[in-house]
Amino acid sequence: MPFDFRNNQNQAPGSMPPPGAVTPAQAAQDASGVTELLIDYNKKFAKAMPVKHRDHEVFQVVSQLMMSKKSCSLLVGAPGTGKTAIVEEIARLIAMKSPYTSMLNDYTVYELPLSSLMAGTSFRGQLEEKVRSVVEYCESNKVILFIDEIHQLCGGHGYDSVSQMLKPAMARGGIKMIGATTLQESKSLLEDPAFNRRFNKVQVCELSMDQTRDIIETVTMPALASHYGVGFANGLAMKVVQAAEKSKTITCHRPDNAITLLDQVCASTLLQRNANIMTCTDDALKQHMQSTPLVINAAHVENYNKGQGFTVPADFDAVKDKIFFRDDVIDHLYETVSDYVRFDALFPTGKPFRIDIKGDPKSGRTTLVQQAAALIDEQPVYLDLADYSDAPSLNRIIGSPMGYVGSDSRQEMPFDIVESNPRKIIILDNMDKGHPVVRDFFESAMGTGLIKYADNRTVDIGKCIVFCVSEDSDQSRSIGFAARRDPVSQTKISIRALSASEMVDGAERMVRGMVASMKAEHSKYASIPDDLGIPDEDKLRIASPADMAPVARSVILSKI
Repeated sequence: MPFDFRNNQNQAPGSMPPPGAVTPAQAAQDASGVTELLIDYNKKFAKAMPVKHRDHEVFQVVSQLMMSKKSCSLLVGAPGTGKTAIVEEIARLIAMKSPYTSMLNDYTVYELPLSSLMAGTSFRGQLEEKVRSVVEYCESNKVILFIDEIHQLCGGHGYDSVSQMLKPAMARGGIKMIGATTLQESKSLLEDPAFNRRFNKVQVCELSMDQTRDIIETVTMPALASHYGVGFANGLAMKVVQAAEKSKTITCHRPDNAITLLDQVCASTLLQRNANIMTCTDDALKQHMQSTPLVINAAHVENYNKGQGFTVPADFDAVKDKIFFRDDVIDHLYETVSDYVRFDALFPTGKPFRIDIKGDPKSGRTTLVQQAAALIDEQPVYLDLADYSDAPSLNRIIGSPMGYVGSDSRQEMPFDIVESNPRKIIILDNMDKGHPVVRDFFESAMGTGLIKYADNRTVDIGKCIVFCVSEDSDQSRSIGFAARRDPVSQTKISIRALSASEMVDGAERMVRGMVASMKAEHSKYASIPDDLGIPDEDKLRIASPADMAPVARSVILSKI
């Protein structure tokens, strides 16, 4: 008689369970394996501080989780706006058995880190087996599953099979889920419309400055005081918010930018205080410093922000020592840059500071700009737009569009360094020689403060100083392209060409400098005359500033 799986009365007492049946012990073991992948938010945040200024978003998510069908919520917002904090608040309310979440109070909020799924899945099918276990556990228990960075389940991140296995459970209402993603990355979900439509979207907007100040005062400061053992001056919270607002980039948003800034200020100030105590040689002073509580004030915030900006030297005299007959231009350039740095510290604009450097042919404008930029930034971003003389060359700056050759290349782009160091010097040489498409791209980027890559990444250049170097001549044109436009810039500096006598005088100065250096470093050259001149036939070889150094070297070589 065949076995009836719907009625186990045919099973003899003490016999083995039917094939495919799961014993209670096996079920408990499987459940324990699943829970090792998950993070219990109810337990973790049961005693956490209430989340402020997110009542509307919490209301939306809770109401969506209570739905009989399609009870999945998707939090979409910019990085740092507090999407995860909303989930933590819901878990706290459920753990407290709040009447507000009465229909969900027997549920447990679990986070599923996607890295936990991938761990130990070297063989085909192991990932799918893990996901199947998680889905079965969520369907048989009252679980609210939270997946951060949920866009990774779509768009070729290696988790595509995960979204396919989640969709049936989401469609029949067997699983309640909360996902979180950013505005830009949420577009990946559109690649799987069936997965995307199973979510109810909740927009998480950036908090206002007053709301951020309230969070700093009532939540962040008490936590940091306990962590660092420091105190805070009255009224510091608004100073922190204002300072964070001035220094934030496109990827920073309230309240995370202000919380991070205050945390950084506390850490750096405490470390500096400990270093001062360690190096102090006065025992009485050292004991006083150790016994005096550290109080973080506005001066600490200002000092920290100064260290994150441009460091401008006291003058550009080092440039004058290398470039002759340009003292007025170098002084003008120094005053322009230093004035901007001081003003930007008080009133940041969010756009790059543009300086147009126009020079006559062979005026040495590029060398002057490079020498001045090196005093502020050791590795400025340099692009010669003469190398970008056709429209496709723009792809070497922003990458190839998706689907085109090179779109999957991992090659470093010229402005990638600005992502890690937002205060950079950018030199755009030969602006008038670039293709109109390339020039228009940079004009737009300097107007918005953003460089948008072909792969949808965005680089914020709003805190950069941009030197736009071009030829100032009626004959200057864009290699046969459309008529050159004279852009409106914040500052224009003109550099005239050197006369023949000035170039000869400059070469003689180079010779004297080289001779003095050789005598100081090598005694065998002591016999070389200090006033070594340049022969007349060599003077005729100096036709441009670029000829000065070679002629000076040849004169020196003829005497040693």
